[in-house]
Amino acid sequence: LSKDGLTITIRASVRFRPKPEILPLLHKEVGPDYVDRIIIPEAQSTIRQVIGEYAPDEIYRSQGGILRNVVLTALAEIGERY
Repeated sequence: LSKDGLTITIRASVRFRPKPEILPLLHKEVGPDYVDRIIIPEAQSTIRQVIGEYAPDEIYRSQGGILRNVVLTALAEIGERY
């Protein structure tokens, strides 16, 4: 939902590269399906959170700023856990 409560449909691709030094930790604590258990849910949550801060017209005007905000927020959220 946008800031105005309107439903927005977004297609997103998420590229990631885990740090090699924490990969054993991810496999041990989360499992080999860490992508489905951590990466995808965090990306979806972050996109919803960030998009919810904008009105629809702002979304179309400032796509680069939104993308940057999504990336930085997702990195912070995932970085807190792993």
